[in-house]
Amino acid sequence: MQISFTFPDPLFWVVLLISIIVFILSFIQIIRYARFKIIIWLRGLALFLVLILFLNPTMEIKKEESKSLAWQIFIDQSLSMTYYKQPSSSTYLSGVSSFVNRLKQAGVQLEVYSFGSRIDTVGNVENLTLNVGSTDIGHVFKKMEEDKQKSIAGAVIFTDGQVNQGPLPTS
Repeated sequence: MQISFTFPDPLFWVVLLISIIVFILSFIQIIRYARFKIIIWLRGLALFLVLILFLNPTMEIKKEESKSLAWQIFIDQSLSMTYYKQPSSSTYLSGVSSFVNRLKQAGVQLEVYSFGSRIDTVGNVENLTLNVGSTDIGHVFKKMEEDKQKSIAGAVIFTDGQVNQGPLPTS
């Protein structure tokens, strides 16, 4: 929070000086009358508040808000992922596992899913097997569309791109 005042013109300073002198003189004149002391103090407070208003105070409150968004990771579990010699299926799984673990260590919120003929949540990436008979990547896009309301940060899809079930994704 920051409070700032505008720089007043010279007339303000003249009025301030005269007001302070009048306040002090009236206080000295009335000091012996106890019941008028309260009135003088109230006038002094009113004078102080009016002077503060002439300075045109502005208060600036800065508020920063951050929202941590989750990344969605989709891992293809189809048999077609085992057809390649380079990278091998074990290298593929260890690479995906390493990628996910590095993101988790960096504190990135993740939602990890596997897909083939359907979408499943993944508890431990290292326990994945590549044994699903088909690849329906349409489920991945449907899941991302459903989760659009949750404001996800983005999605990463690990796949060979061979779609053999369901409709082809369209842009």
